[in-house]
Amino acid sequence: MFYHDAVFWKLYCDLKEKINDLDEVISRHANILSGQLIYNEGGNHDILFFLKSLDLDMKMGYRLGNVIKLRGIF
Repeated sequence: MFYHDAVFWKLYCDLKEKINDLDEVISRHANILSGQLIYNEGGNHDILFFLKSLDLDMKMGYRLGNVIKLRGIF
């Protein structure tokens, strides 16, 4: 769990500098309805997975939310 938390914190701090409304985006993702959408599409992902998907979007030059393919978050 220590490594999970360490990676989460580093990634969060890095993305916080690049995405102005990151806290709001995380709050929308962490909403129970968003979680239900993810579950219905065959997933069960935590916030670390979500942050990594945003990181990949940025590294690949995609629109935010492209990797995770959730509607209504952005």
